[in-house]
Amino acid sequence: MFDLLVVFGVALLFIQIIRILLSDCDLHLQWYCKFGETPASLKGKVVWITGASSGIGEALAYKLSSVGCKLILSARREDRLKQVKDHCLKQNPGIGTGDIFILPLDLLDFGSHANAVEVVLKYFKKIDVLVNNAGRSQRALWEKTSLEVDKAMLNVNVLGLLSLTKCILPQMIKQNYGRIVITSSLAGKLGAPGLGSYSGSKHALHTLGVEMKPTEKRMTAERCAYLMSVAMANDLDEVWLSGNPELFFLYLYQYFPTITRRLGRRIGAKRVKKLQSGMTNLH
Repeated sequence: MFDLLVVFGVALLFIQIIRILLSDCDLHLQWYCKFGETPASLKGKVVWITGASSGIGEALAYKLSSVGCKLILSARREDRLKQVKDHCLKQNPGIGTGDIFILPLDLLDFGSHANAVEVVLKYFKKIDVLVNNAGRSQRALWEKTSLEVDKAMLNVNVLGLLSLTKCILPQMIKQNYGRIVITSSLAGKLGAPGLGSYSGSKHALHTLGVEMKPTEKRMTAERCAYLMSVAMANDLDEVWLSGNPELFFLYLYQYFPTITRRLGRRIGAKRVKKLQSGMTNLH
């Protein structure tokens, strides 16, 4: 009997490893993608998306508008926000122009956040979900990164997020409902050479000073938006969205930290050599 249990346990572990290697999200989210609430359950919710002018924020706007959410789209580039809104309306005839509100916002202008919240509440009367998605990234050896870059990472990715959230939170408490969604990064779970300031700030969307190459292996913004919307629909506390080997490495780091740190140091040394040679493609 004991031997059968061991064989069963090993087989189950093997199956789970295969599922991780073939997936682009954690096992918990995989379950909810198949058996949980769908993004359609978010219909009618008022969702504020920062960083909505491109990338994940833009894709999330398209996904949420397709299921009938009312949206506040924020970023610094008003012209791009208008294009995103127009695309939402074009692709979803069932929503009206009044269901999507454009609000240009600079996360570094902390003094403007309270007024921005007042404007949104005057327009929609409530805010059900805040998606803190705006942010910046950085690629350089940490000892060669200026303090100004460090400050920019922390101000945008951390303090800007906290400032806006603090302004919205009292209203959510008053209405006895609200969700705060944060787009973070695996770099916030697994530190890596070349991403020192970025890993420290934990939250990012855009690349600063380095162009993302089409050949780099990355999850599409559309897929990321779908998985995020499933997580939102099921009110999941934390989910991991990533391709492999990063996703598998994250599981190893979570459950076998000592061994994985040693492995990470070897991999990190290779990344440092890449940076020192002038290479920016670290994937």
